[in-house]
Amino acid sequence: MPLPLFSRVRLATDEHEADGAPLGTIGSIIEVYEGGAAYEIEVSDADGRTLALFAAEPAALELVDPDESGR
Repeated sequence: MPLPLFSRVRLATDEHEADGAPLGTIGSIIEVYEGGAAYEIEVSDADGRTLALFAAEPAALELVDPDESGR
């Protein structure tokens, strides 16, 4: 089952460090590709400015508890 659009996710790998998103970074799913085969992730600062934008495979992501504070 695909992760829902606009879910908050944490990177479980360091494969996107070069994109500005090291291991543990929290971002949002802004696009779901091919039934969940990949996701477009946006990482933003507190003012809403995009810090990183990249596609990630499901294995690289963990859902963030909605009650957890952002990083």
